[in-house]
Amino acid sequence: MDLSIIIQLAVLGLVRGSMYALMGVGLSLIFGIMEIVNFAHGELFMLGCYIMYFVAAMLGLPFPIGILASGMGLLIVGIFLEKSLISTLRKKAGRDWLMDSFVLTIGLMVMLQNLALIVFGAIQRGIPNLVPGQM
Repeated sequence: MDLSIIIQLAVLGLVRGSMYALMGVGLSLIFGIMEIVNFAHGELFMLGCYIMYFVAAMLGLPFPIGILASGMGLLIVGIFLEKSLISTLRKKAGRDWLMDSFVLTIGLMVMLQNLALIVFGAIQRGIPNLVPGQM
């Protein structure tokens, strides 16, 4: 194997590993602070990726604007979900809050998966390269 391929694979592994680490930190932070197991956490990550795709690939805006739009979009979605669904369930459920939150977040997971399938289809999407070149 060529040394450049080994370096590229190592960098790719670090990038993917850091994404998984950030998702894990987000899950533990949500569980530690809000005491909710968010099964829709991965789907919210997917939604952020689709916002990034829409801004960078479809609108043709620069990469940093796509990152900001993705963060702001997820902030709005997260606040909406917390205020409309999660806090309402927490107030009404009482002692059975944890099991009801399982059902709520699994329902959100299924809803977001199918919504993305309806809107974007089953085809894999991608954004333009940040740095031009090829492997």
